[in-house]
Amino acid sequence: IWIYGLLALLSNYSLLPEAVIALAWQYNTMMLLFNLLPIWPLDGGKLMNLLYSSIFAYRKSHSITICSSIAFAIISAIVFFSYYQLTLSTVLLLGFILWENRVEWKQRYYVFIRFLIKRHQEKAQPTKVSPIVVHPSTSLLQVFSKFKRNQYHHIHVKEGRMSSLVDEHDCLQAYFGLKQYRATAGEVSNRQ
Repeated sequence: IWIYGLLALLSNYSLLPEAVIALAWQYNTMMLLFNLLPIWPLDGGKLMNLLYSSIFAYRKSHSITICSSIAFAIISAIVFFSYYQLTLSTVLLLGFILWENRVEWKQRYYVFIRFLIKRHQEKAQPTKVSPIVVHPSTSLLQVFSKFKRNQYHHIHVKEGRMSSLVDEHDCLQAYFGLKQYRATAGEVSNRQ
């Protein structure tokens, strides 16, 4: 955005020819609009991930972001190539975007674990509290798969009429602190 201010300043004082300023304005606008396309790893893709993570659980929203990004990239390429000539730079850019999405897809589990580790280490309680109801035999990873960004979760372990409440931090501590990777929500609730 500061480039637009610089271009306006250069235009007001006639420091550059108007044709150069108009071309710089056009290029900068095209880069801005391209960067806002909902394709990962562009800024538009990251905004799309934030939107999805406000609707879905973090793990699911990340997967949906990657899938919709690949679909949008392919559809955009088909539309672009049907109207414009095929160029090497466009093919390389499309290849890069698809490769980055492939890499992100392969690393989605590690991105999810990094999300959980950050929650475990920060122990910050966002303003919104959201309950998660699970069966006692539900593994901790399945419980974690229901976590949403910017929400704190109370886990209700429920079987029939029996119910117990487990704190999000207790589950994260059992998984990361006590290294109980195969623990279930019922086992964590029985320890309290």
